[in-house]
Amino acid sequence: MGIPPDEHQPHFVDIHVGAQMRKWRKLRGFSQERLADKIGVSFQQVQKYERGGNRISASKLYEIAVVLDLEPTVFYQGLREGGSLADFAISFSASDVRAFLVSREGIALAQAFPAVKDAKCRRKLLELIEALAGENLTRAASGLD
Repeated sequence: MGIPPDEHQPHFVDIHVGAQMRKWRKLRGFSQERLADKIGVSFQQVQKYERGGNRISASKLYEIAVVLDLEPTVFYQGLREGGSLADFAISFSASDVRAFLVSREGIALAQAFPAVKDAKCRRKLLELIEALAGENLTRAASGLD
C-alpha cells in the first residue's frame, strides 16, 4: 500500500487541510489571532494547523468551519483518493501555474517581482494579490461573478 508515512513529517492530508484552512481564513478576513480567539486556541496553534504541523481534531475542524461559515468538507476539497505529498504539490502547481507563467501577465510578473529588493514590499505585494484573488474567489463561490 505504498511507503508508510514518516512519523516525523506532517501527513499530506494534514498539510492540505491546513492550507485550505489558511486560504479560507484569509478569504473570510480573519487574522490568525482572531480565529484562534474564536476557537479557543493560541495563534501559534493556528499556525501549526495551517502548516500541517499539528493535526486538527474533527471537533476543532468543525468549530473552524462554523466560525468561517463553511461546510467542513471544504477543507478536504481537492484531495485525491490514494494521493501523496507529491500529488498534493502537483495539484497546486501543474496546470494553473504553468498556464499563468506562459501568459503575458505571468511572464511580466515573474520578471518584475524579483526586482523588488525590499522583502517587506514583496510581502505587501503578495498580500495585495492574495486579497484581490480572494475577492474574486469569494464572488465566484457565491455566484456573484
